[in-house]
Amino acid sequence: MKRFLFAALLLAPAGCRREETADTELAPAKAVASGQKLITFEEKTGAFSCFAPADWKMLEADGSAGSFIQVFGPMEGPDRGKTSISVNRYPNVVDKIRTPQELWSGFKLTDKKMSALEKTTIAGREFPAFHYEAPQHPPNGWKVLYMNRVDTVMIPFEGGFFEITHSAPADSYKDTLPVFEAMVAGFQPKR
Repeated sequence: MKRFLFAALLLAPAGCRREETADTELAPAKAVASGQKLITFEEKTGAFSCFAPADWKMLEADGSAGSFIQVFGPMEGPDRGKTSISVNRYPNVVDKIRTPQELWSGFKLTDKKMSALEKTTIAGREFPAFHYEAPQHPPNGWKVLYMNRVDTVMIPFEGGFFEITHSAPADSYKDTLPVFEAMVAGFQPKR
């Protein structure tokens, strides 16, 4: 029995999806972006793979709203945990949005100052994109703590698209923007 438990403990790390990637496998994306080490991430249902910051906190779900991950970081410094990057799949059971135009139009109806739906180029690939600023409130109040800058890129695949969103304090969002761009550059829809 002890041998079985010991073998199970040795083999447990082999089953992890979040593996470090050799630098040679990271071209065209970066091995390090904004000082953050990147790893290869495989979504648990096999819907996509991408690069993700190794030391950020990750939430992964595949509920009724479809494939979803959200990473929070960096975990040190003055903006500790204020930045997030999320990946959502459309359409899904909850949101019947079928095109990047429909997603952008839905955000435009809110009280946010939106950019136009435009094209952006990351790592030689062109994607529909938009951005806006929104206030960050405390969990139980309406006081504005700071303004967030939110950048969204949409990656089409057969039957829908993935939305990748970077949210960070507006005065420092450029510090983690390269991490977001590396995730977009290495993003691969699989189904």
